[in-house]
Amino acid sequence: MTEMLNLWSPIVAENQALALNLDPLQKLVNQAKLADALEESNIRVVNKVGVDLNLVLEHDHMHCVVQFLSGLGPRMAKRLLGRAKTLGKKLNTRGELLKNQLLGLKCYFSVVPFVLIRISDEDLVGSK
Repeated sequence: MTEMLNLWSPIVAENQALALNLDPLQKLVNQAKLADALEESNIRVVNKVGVDLNLVLEHDHMHCVVQFLSGLGPRMAKRLLGRAKTLGKKLNTRGELLKNQLLGLKCYFSVVPFVLIRISDEDLVGSK
């Protein structure tokens, strides 16, 4: 999923995902409409799978996934990731997104159902 989303660009002319040959009749479809349909599909898949923010923060190549969370877009995702990196620590709960002012209240309630915060066993043992 991450590799496919790395091909994505909101600018139709730069969108490498549209260059993938998914169907023989694909070239007959309006590219802007195809891009809109693919974007909706990306959003559905990302929200169905969920996004582990701690994992995304550890791996720069995964940043592209965050923009497809419901309630975010490219700019809000970039802002969220920037603020989370300046925090300098892993998130332990989804509530920390609001507590540390990484997201506003309205955005938080749109995004939080699709955010995963996984804590490793080592982190749990070390916190005792």
